[in-house]
Amino acid sequence: MSKDKIDNIWQVVNAALIVKATQVQNDVDVAIRYLESFTGLLPATMGSTLYNTRYQACTTQQFLILALKKQLDRDRSVSYGAYYFAGSKYSSSQDNHRQLFACVNSMHEPAREIIFRNALTPGSSLNIFFRERSQYEYTRIRSSVNKIEVARDLLRQLSSGPLNWQTIESLAKNRNNKEILLDYIRRNPDLEDRNTLVRIALKDKTNLHQFFSVQRGPFKTSITAGTLRELNRMNPDPALEEKASESSCFSCF
Repeated sequence: MSKDKIDNIWQVVNAALIVKATQVQNDVDVAIRYLESFTGLLPATMGSTLYNTRYQACTTQQFLILALKKQLDRDRSVSYGAYYFAGSKYSSSQDNHRQLFACVNSMHEPAREIIFRNALTPGSSLNIFFRERSQYEYTRIRSSVNKIEVARDLLRQLSSGPLNWQTIESLAKNRNNKEILLDYIRRNPDLEDRNTLVRIALKDKTNLHQFFSVQRGPFKTSITAGTLRELNRMNPDPALEEKASESSCFSCF
């Protein structure tokens, strides 16, 4: 792949990132349509039951649809959010927070991000729900959204033009940046965009390849370990990248 072609791809990816970043927060209809697309036998997470002592039990799918359509009043959101059954050695505990978080976290993008952002919006039914009783899942939601922003910022920096090695190394060694960006690429709902990013990440001398090749531990690189291995598993052109993969001499940890 020529440098001009790679630069052109980066421009397309950057434009898509900007559009998605500005639209996703208000695109609740996309999440609603995603939830309503599941009929008949639901996935385990969507079919799990949220119980309540004052209101009728419902599935996580039903609750999310009502919440996103603004058909839940504050009292009901508080009541479901506060419910918790401790259980015993004969019966399992029931935690609405944990079940609803697991449901959303298992979804594909962009529905997952849209719903999580809605849960962080003050006054929304999901915000009220997750801030009742325990804020453990609420903290996890905030962390998840923050990671999305970190990943987008990393992509912007890595696609801004040639970067010196010190800059790339600094980005890669900052906390869990490599894992955050890898997860963002893996969850990309657009197969073409994801394949493009994977190709660039596996292409020698690109900023993205050097980023994932930064050494963070004592082990020398191998395409069979670490973040580069995970990228190679998503490789849409394994035969074309085989020689480049074998010649890598950086660390993937």
